[in-house]
Amino acid sequence: MEVSNAFTDSIKQVLTIIGNGLFDERVLEFVAVKLNGSSYSFVLPSLPIDRKTGLAALESLLVLLDKGVKVKVSMFFIDKEHVKSSENIEDWLKAHGFHIVRSRVLGRRAIMYVLMRGNKQVRLYIALSGRRRSVEEDIATLYGLVYKRRIKADKARLKGKNLKELISKASYKDVEKSFSGLARIIKEVESGRAFKEL
Repeated sequence: MEVSNAFTDSIKQVLTIIGNGLFDERVLEFVAVKLNGSSYSFVLPSLPIDRKTGLAALESLLVLLDKGVKVKVSMFFIDKEHVKSSENIEDWLKAHGFHIVRSRVLGRRAIMYVLMRGNKQVRLYIALSGRRRSVEEDIATLYGLVYKRRIKADKARLKGKNLKELISKASYKDVEKSFSGLARIIKEVESGRAFKEL
C-alpha cells in the first residue's frame, strides 16, 4: 500500500484526510508501507483551502464532492482527543449535509459510514489514533513493544528517520496492535471490501 498526492478518481484509491498535521501524514505513510498489501493507495490531495485540524479537516471532503470529484472511499485519520464519541462525528456529518445510510464499528478505534450528500454516495472510514489523546501514544506503545522499554507519549514524537526505523524494525503484529484503528481500515481496504458496491 502506498501514500500519494495524485487523486484520479480511481476505484483503487482512498481519499485520505488527516485531522492533525504533517507528522501524522508521515505516520500514515510508514504504517501503510509496513502493512503493505496489494494495489490500493491512500491519497492525500492538495486542496485550495487552508489546512484545518480536528473534525473541521473533514471540510476537504466537502470541497472535493462539491467540485464534482468522484470520491467512492475516504479515510479520516484523526487523534482521539478531537473526537469525544462517534456522536460527535455523526453530528458534524449531519450538520454539513450528509445523510448517514449506515454505520459499522470495525474496532475500538475504527468506524465505517456509508454516507449520502445529495446524489453522491461515499464510504467514510474513521481511524482514531491514540488510546486517549494522540498518535504519539501509539508510537510509545510500539516503541515499548520493539525495544522492551517504555517511553512517555510526549517523548514519542520521533522525527523522520527514527520514526521510519522504528516502524521498519517492528513486526507486522506489533504495528497492527499499536495502530489498531488504522490497521483495521488498511485490512478492510486491502481485502477489497471497501470498494464493493454499497
